[in-house]
Amino acid sequence: MKKGKLAIGLVTSFIGALAMGACSSSVTSNDEAIVSIKGYNGETIDVITNDVYEQYRYTDDGITRFYNSIMEVLIRYQFQENTIPGIKTYSEIVTDAENNVRSAKSDARDTAETNSTSYDEEWEAYLETQGVENEEELKELFIYNLEKEEIEDWYANENEDALKAEYIGVSDTGEAVESDSSAGLPYHIRHVLVSTSGDATDFTRSTITADEAKKLATVVKEFVDGKISFGQVAYTSSDDDGSASNYGDVGIMDLTTEFVNEFKLGIYAYDGILSRQNRNATINNGLGLNDEFNDSTVGDTIDSIGLTYVPYAAFEAIGEYAEDEKDDAGLVVNDGYQASYPRNIYWNKYINLHNPFVISNNALNESDINGQGGSYITVTDASEGHSGWRYVEGVCEDQNQRVLTDEQGRVIIGVRSEHGIHFMIMQKSIYEFTAGGENSQNVSLSEYYTTAVPSDADYPVYVSGETSTPKNTYVNYLHTDDQSILKDRATAVKNKIETFDSTYEYRLYEYFVEQNVITFNDTNGVNLGEEIQKMIDAKREYNKWSAQDTLNDSWVAYLEMIQRQNETRTEQRLIPETCAIGFKNASTDSRFDVGGECYYVE
Repeated sequence: MKKGKLAIGLVTSFIGALAMGACSSSVTSNDEAIVSIKGYNGETIDVITNDVYEQYRYTDDGITRFYNSIMEVLIRYQFQENTIPGIKTYSEIVTDAENNVRSAKSDARDTAETNSTSYDEEWEAYLETQGVENEEELKELFIYNLEKEEIEDWYANENEDALKAEYIGVSDTGEAVESDSSAGLPYHIRHVLVSTSGDATDFTRSTITADEAKKLATVVKEFVDGKISFGQVAYTSSDDDGSASNYGDVGIMDLTTEFVNEFKLGIYAYDGILSRQNRNATINNGLGLNDEFNDSTVGDTIDSIGLTYVPYAAFEAIGEYAEDEKDDAGLVVNDGYQASYPRNIYWNKYINLHNPFVISNNALNESDINGQGGSYITVTDASEGHSGWRYVEGVCEDQNQRVLTDEQGRVIIGVRSEHGIHFMIMQKSIYEFTAGGENSQNVSLSEYYTTAVPSDADYPVYVSGETSTPKNTYVNYLHTDDQSILKDRATAVKNKIETFDSTYEYRLYEYFVEQNVITFNDTNGVNLGEEIQKMIDAKREYNKWSAQDTLNDSWVAYLEMIQRQNETRTEQRLIPETCAIGFKNASTDSRFDVGGECYYVE
């Protein structure tokens, strides 16, 4: 029997009136039955006898194997009985499975031709990978997989609202949504990436090229000028090709998204703590921003990640001095040590930061090691619908400070990662849990993550008098009439909702058990149904713990890096800003002589 086949009496092939049994002794009405199931003709068929149960119950995966087999029976029962309206019929599934078999055989022929082997060799190899022994078993495997996929889609559609609420994790009133699974806590993010080539682990002597410096300066100037939108800046300038074509849109980021810590945790830290607005304890805890975790970290707290205010003048400086690599006399300075080039001095002091920063109108501050404090440069506030300077409550330290925002007034958050500098926007924050509804212009989280397209009757709208206006959601964010794009985005949301729960299949099992198709009999003090439920509960509990543990590990790693960064950024390690200012006069400035305060070599 192949490795993938179930040798516990419930067969992969499920034909006829539940006449199953890889081991004939497992299907009987004579022995004591642990499990009984309703047959297609109304009879009750006893499956999994006490003997079979005792044979497998103490193996490492015994209960799991019973569960998998019973789950197959439950799913197949729905198609044989046609108990669920609106899904494919059994005959349609069989036709699809037969087509899949033909396709697999065709692929085997092509592979044989490519590898100069025989068809029989490739076909046997393929059957081996599928865990079956012949074509008929392969067909039955395909039938089951197609049935399972069809049922899973049906269940997700039937329970979409509840599943979405669990995925989001917070109700319209800001309360936690009860769930057996860890919430996704989704964010809709867009960004502009400016790649840099310097060592991301060097917190004080990293270097960037002249072209990188000029590009950083240009991108930030475009935010200041506000002549084009944030999305247009991303489209024309971002080094992340995947998101650039979508105007900086990186899609839905949640707790399971594999982004670099600076990007993902930087967003969480900024939004949950650093913006200093009133935040929701339920969400903070879900994002790992809780007191219990703070007290158990590496002698640091999440608060100490810190929000840095990077002066716009620092970006101007690295652009202005981008090509300065010799002094005015044309002489090489400091033996060509690149970290002492003016652009890199400003880069390391102000911008080479792995904790979140915002771009402010602070003046450059030579006397402060991190450039914090000091006076403000007078700037003009952005006009409505344009990116630029704005006062943002909770972010600006006083009424004279301004920070850069996009055209919608959302703060542009910067962070350094191994890829370069990310300029990020939260298009939709998890903290925006306001109530929606067609009588409100507000877009709730549930509405924002709709799986409908604007042409659908259930797409969120705002109704005012005789006018019905589609709301702005993740689906129509790109403001396109291209139905394929809209459907793709709706499908992306649907996939998130359907896959956030790694134990999603258990929901189907519990639903079908509730339909009384299957009966678990108490025999000799044994109830397999109860043991399966214990297994399910244990796996759910473990998965929730594992998800939290993984998140905590990410925070610890991020905090440790920030701690190293902060400890490394000392006056002894950072090259003074005054050395950038005097760089062009190095040949006549004694500070650049050997042993001087501006003399640095590798």
